[in-house]
Amino acid sequence: MSVPISSAELLNKIREAGLEAPETLTLMITGKCNLTCLHCLLNCRENNSSPVPADVVKRMIKEFLDISGKSIWFTGGEPLTRSDWFEILEFAMQYEFEEVGLQTNAMLMTEEDLHRLQTLPLNKLSLQISLDGVSAITHNALRGEGSFDIVMKVLKMLSSTDLACRTAVAFTEMRHNYHELPDAVYLVNNLGLSRLVSGTVVRSGKCTQYGWIELPAAPQVNDLLDKYNNDTSFHDAYEQSGNISAIEWFKGKDRKTDKLCTCMSTPFINSEGELFPCIMYLDKSFAEGNIHEISLAEAILNGLSKWKELPLTADRRSNLPECRECPGHDHCKGGCVGRAAVVNGTPMSVEDRCALRKIVYNWKD
Repeated sequence: MSVPISSAELLNKIREAGLEAPETLTLMITGKCNLTCLHCLLNCRENNSSPVPADVVKRMIKEFLDISGKSIWFTGGEPLTRSDWFEILEFAMQYEFEEVGLQTNAMLMTEEDLHRLQTLPLNKLSLQISLDGVSAITHNALRGEGSFDIVMKVLKMLSSTDLACRTAVAFTEMRHNYHELPDAVYLVNNLGLSRLVSGTVVRSGKCTQYGWIELPAAPQVNDLLDKYNNDTSFHDAYEQSGNISAIEWFKGKDRKTDKLCTCMSTPFINSEGELFPCIMYLDKSFAEGNIHEISLAEAILNGLSKWKELPLTADRRSNLPECRECPGHDHCKGGCVGRAAVVNGTPMSVEDRCALRKIVYNWKD
């Protein structure tokens, strides 16, 4: 499993293919999860595959650093279903990454875990905890009875530690919980956490089984923009710690996006060892593997011939008929090619958030 070429040569080949150098790797260390969330894009569950062997995880960590990777995030499934999750974090911390992150639903996190986390270098540790509503009824509808109370308990414990400023809340935007976004911003501020990071649900994978899991409605987006622009208290709170997709689109609508597709700056490796060129481009036909058996560099080399088409496809998307007259054309440029492929089955389809983006780009006070 030796690197077939030097890191410098590999990075040159990536750039020659018109792709970005890898910067942030999201690495599934297990497909197993203690929850069965209805909106899970990867359809993780309790009886999913065994954890990725620790020696394989450690090898991938070192190989990503060898190709000048800057940040690495560990995810699942639920990473805390592994007994050695902390040792994996600790192992990654000894290397020169700018950021080492853990994505978790926090259901299994204990006070002892929080104490251990505080022994790590906090200047590069990041935590991301899932919260899909600020009330039990909205959060539990997706994650199961009792889950809201547990995650809130953990967030409150975190708020009294040095980890608070290293902890972001990840909120999935859906029609049934969108109205709670402002309160989620206030919650993050009140607890002294770092950020609320939200993104619109991806209607693929498990959630397609549930018709009530829908994207936000146009009036909800309008109401949120009204509040951001006219409610000083919320505006100030948002500027302190918010990152909500519609508001970020609104703030950037007059800025021209030079290059929308950042493949492969954010690669993703699933628990089966399949390498995807982007965390949003989960089309199996673009997967390369098995990373558990071959080196990361070799897998990247094998995938370049098909991945080099993605930026070209992204450029063509900006000329979709639905995009040409849109006032946000120069900012959106057709949206995310990976999202279009995963949701609609083809990368040249209209992105599922198109109607919501147009609401934002046409919004007037």
